Amino acid sequence: MNVYFVIGLSFIPLVIVFFLCMIFTKLKFSKGLISFVLGLLCVIPITFFQYLLKEILPNFNDGLVLIFIKSFVFAGLIEEGIKFLIQFLLPSKNVNLKQFMAMGLIFGLSLGCFESVIYYLNHLQIAMENHSELIFSMIFMRMISSDLIHALCSALLSFCVFAMKKNKLYISPVFIAIIIHGLFDLFIYSKNFIKWFSIASILFAAIELRVKYTTLKELVEIPSEEKKSTPKRKRTPKKREK
Repeated sequence: MNVYFVIGLSFIPLVIVFFLCMIFTKLKFSKGLISFVLGLLCVIPITFFQYLLKEILPNFNDGLVLIFIKSFVFAGLIEEGIKFLIQFLLPSKNVNLKQFMAMGLIFGLSLGCFESVIYYLNHLQIAMENHSELIFSMIFMRMISSDLIHALCSALLSFCVFAMKKNKLYISPVFIAIIIHGLFDLFIYSKNFIKWFSIASILFAAIELRVKYTTLKELVEIPSEEKKSTPKRKRTPKKREK
C-alpha cells in the first residue's frame, strides 16, 4: 500500500469531524483551523518532555512497571497535562460551550492523527528492516482507537479550560482524562485478550463526556441565561411630600 495514501487516509477522520463541527455547532472555520494547528504544535512539547523524562528515569527490568509508567506517566500525565495547558490558547470570545467542546475535539483529533502517522511510519521502518509484511488491519485499528481517545480526552479537558475562562472551578475532567488515557494505553500495550478492554476505556470516555457536558452546561450557561431572562424592576419615583 502506498505510503502517501496511508498518510492521507490517517487525516480523513479529522477532516470529517472538522466540517461536522462547523455544521452542527456553527463553529467558525478560523477557530477550527486554530484548534487544528495548536493540536499539531502540541506534539513538540510532548515529545520534548517525554524524551527528557526517559533520560531521567532509571531503567526498569520489570516489564509491568515499564508499561505502567509509559501508560500513566508518558501518555496520561504528560500528554494530557500539556494538552490541557495549550488549550488555554484556544479562542473563547463569542464561543459557547458546545463550540468550545468542538474545538477540543478538533485539537485532540489533530494530535491523534499526527500520532497515527508516526505510529504507521515506525512500524513500516521495522517491517522493512526485518523484511516482513505489515498487518494493516491491526495498524488501522490502533490508529482509529488512538484518534478516538485523543479526541474524547481533549474534549474533556476543554470543559475545564472553558469553565476557568468563565471564572468557574471545574477540575475533575482533567483527572478523568489522565486516568482514561492511562488505562487505554495500559490495555492497548497488552499482548493478550486484555487489549480489547481499550474499547471499554473509549466508551467510558464518551459517557463521561456526555455527563460532564451536562453538568458544566448547568453550571455555566444556565445561570447566565436566567440573568438575561430576569426582568429588571422599574423604579417607582417617590412622591414629594407637600
